[in-house]
Amino acid sequence: MPDENNNNQKKDIEIENQDNQDENQNNVEQNEIVYDEEKKQDNNQKILDKIEKLKKELKQCQAEKMEYLSKWQKGQAELINYRKRQEKRLEEIHQTANAGIIKELLPVLDSLEEAIKHQDLNNQPKKDIQDGLKSLFQQILNIFQKYGLEIVNPVGKEFDPNFCEAVDIASCPKEQDNQVIEVIQSGYLLNGYLLRSAKVRVGQSNKNK
Repeated sequence: MPDENNNNQKKDIEIENQDNQDENQNNVEQNEIVYDEEKKQDNNQKILDKIEKLKKELKQCQAEKMEYLSKWQKGQAELINYRKRQEKRLEEIHQTANAGIIKELLPVLDSLEEAIKHQDLNNQPKKDIQDGLKSLFQQILNIFQKYGLEIVNPVGKEFDPNFCEAVDIASCPKEQDNQVIEVIQSGYLLNGYLLRSAKVRVGQSNKNK
């Protein structure tokens, strides 16, 4: 009987040991599962963090790109404006140079114009001289017109102080009141700008006297 009891005790111990081993194995396996899960979560978080970092870097790159683009566009606009200013300045210098030359030569035109006005048309030889002077005057004027010169001819028009200088007043019918009756000295425009006002005689009807 004692041997039988010992055998039973041994069996019980073996069974208990086996149970303990099984339990330990289960615990190990469970721990491994938990560890693997935690490791996966940690890896996922690292991936998410890296994605977030890349998003921020991309956003910063896009912002820098837009900043560089804006600066480039601004630089291009400034360059275009600078070129336009330079072109305008050169054009103004060119026109000013033309104006200076033409203005110095205007007295020549004035002298020719005066000579033409004071010729006696009833005298044939003098008429030939007048025709010659007219031709010479027109030739010089044609040259000036190539550079943008225009005669201000306000005869029959309302007196305009922006283009005319009244140096005399003449009696006239009511319908010609305040109109230019005669141009005493021609005025000139250069490329649309007033180079010299025309000196004129202005009509004044009796009602204004």
